[in-house]
Amino acid sequence: VQPFAVCSRVPVMHNEPPSIHMCRYSALPIPVFLFLMAMVTSINGQAQQLELELAVDGLSNPVMVATPPGDSRLFICEREDGKILIADQGTTLPTPFLDLGGLVESNGEGGLLGLAFHPQYATNSRFYVSYTGANNASIVAEYVADAANPNIADPSSAQIIVGPIAQSSVIHKGGTIEFGPDGKLYLSLGDDDFYPNGQDLSVAKGKILRIDVDVPFPHVPFDNPF
Repeated sequence: VQPFAVCSRVPVMHNEPPSIHMCRYSALPIPVFLFLMAMVTSINGQAQQLELELAVDGLSNPVMVATPPGDSRLFICEREDGKILIADQGTTLPTPFLDLGGLVESNGEGGLLGLAFHPQYATNSRFYVSYTGANNASIVAEYVADAANPNIADPSSAQIIVGPIAQSSVIHKGGTIEFGPDGKLYLSLGDDDFYPNGQDLSVAKGKILRIDVDVPFPHVPFDNPF
């Protein structure tokens, strides 16, 4: 897959301003908060008050919350155990939407890292997951929701669309995936703890990859700049 944009390695800042919020992994169950109001800076520079409202709790290592277009359910990725849970009106359903525990390796910063729903999910039921698999390799796969039960996915529908991309380190994985307004899927890959990867156009690591899931493999849009 060709990179869409090149990312440089940026040092982690420990003295972040109050309007920046960092998400960090925890080995303990932690709640997912729904941001209703927050401490942000308006155009005129005046601080505004933000508040948090508890949406779901009792989770373990949640790293991603996504919602299909026009859907009220929350789909929550638990990094370490590779499960996607559904929270519906504050209640977590007992059966996972998808359990990738047999495929995911969660060493270091790996595991189930991203989830994105196709813009036409309401009609095609297609969604995409980003995770690290055997030997910490980065993978993006397509799945389809069960035709008879929208609260579970069909594990047999898996189609790998990116990867496996070999990784030598257990940190700096990236893994976020999102659909852009152009209908293309954007994947961020970490630099595999080797900062020159971000400047090397011959490798996918340390890049933002742009792919078209609606065209045949290798899913590369003709207008990618690199």
